Amino acid sequence: MFKYLSLAILIIVLSYDLTEAYSSFEDERIINAYKYQQLMLERQPDLNHAKIARTLVNHANWAAVGTISTNRLVAGYPMVNVISIDDNDSKGVSTGKIHFMLTDLDFTGPDWRYNNKATFLFSNDQHLDCENHKEDPMEPTCARVIISGQVKQFHFNLRYLHHTNDLLVLNTFTAYPGNVKVKRVIIFAIMLTCNRFTLQ
Repeated sequence: MFKYLSLAILIIVLSYDLTEAYSSFEDERIINAYKYQQLMLERQPDLNHAKIARTLVNHANWAAVGTISTNRLVAGYPMVNVISIDDNDSKGVSTGKIHFMLTDLDFTGPDWRYNNKATFLFSNDQHLDCENHKEDPMEPTCARVIISGQVKQFHFNLRYLHHTNDLLVLNTFTAYPGNVKVKRVIIFAIMLTCNRFTLQ
């Protein structure tokens, strides 16, 4: 009898520990505590989700991009890569359209030709904003936006393509040491057509 009772207690304890892994109630408590803290500091938190999402994308110069892999070693599995992005027009004003470059030399490049659905993840901690405020990147007070859509290749007659392409080449390759020459024929200027976005 004691053996079964001990087992039941152990199962209850294990179940309790597992439920502590994630709780929507805990998320709600943290968000409410954050709002209260901002109120005490006489700062009204800006909780306009669309505005927060646009700001996250505009401030970022890279994103984590998920695709379905076509690489023979992991074919069919989700694959994640880091890609330089930009959403500005020729005057440096945000357009709301995410531009980025892919090359077939990278493992993500061939993926979109097979299945052009992709997901982008942006986090407020990409520039260490959350860490500097001692916030965990997983906490709901550290904003992140997940954008899913379809990858579409630019047509070269679009009037803003050349500026976008030059800007992306500049952003992408100035990070590498030495002189880097890139043939445009191996670079695809890409735009993401957004289907869904989630702000957490």
